[in-house]
Amino acid sequence: MNMKYVLGGVLVVSVLVVGMSAMAAESKATKAPGRVPSPANVACVASAVAVREGTLVAAVGVQGSAVQTAYSARARALATAYTKTSTTEIRKGVNDAWNQFAKSTKESSRTWKTAKNNAWSQYKASVKNCKDASGVSEGDNSAKEVKGE
Repeated sequence: MNMKYVLGGVLVVSVLVVGMSAMAAESKATKAPGRVPSPANVACVASAVAVREGTLVAAVGVQGSAVQTAYSARARALATAYTKTSTTEIRKGVNDAWNQFAKSTKESSRTWKTAKNNAWSQYKASVKNCKDASGVSEGDNSAKEVKGE
């Protein structure tokens, strides 16, 4: 088969696929919006989201500060370790610095995960109290949160 015909066929198929995808996206975007939620339901969900987000912002600030403190402590401990005169003392100081760093960051990660899970649990409980919130609530996007590691 001639390479020119193969490339031409691939080009035609590509244009058709792109065109069909664009038409499908356009038809989805122009669909009627469906039922209009009541302002009270939207406000109820918005309030639950605001509380969740405020809690997460505070928790990630605490976690970030804890990680920064762990890095600073590790830097100081490593600097101290390298002032020692024997290989044994240096190795011990380095190992101690890294072990303490691992312990600190593991604890900050555990604290973040607990705070994140609590915020999402509270959000879900709050949304359950909103009447007919299924159309406007976010569902469970908690898996998209940062891991905190």
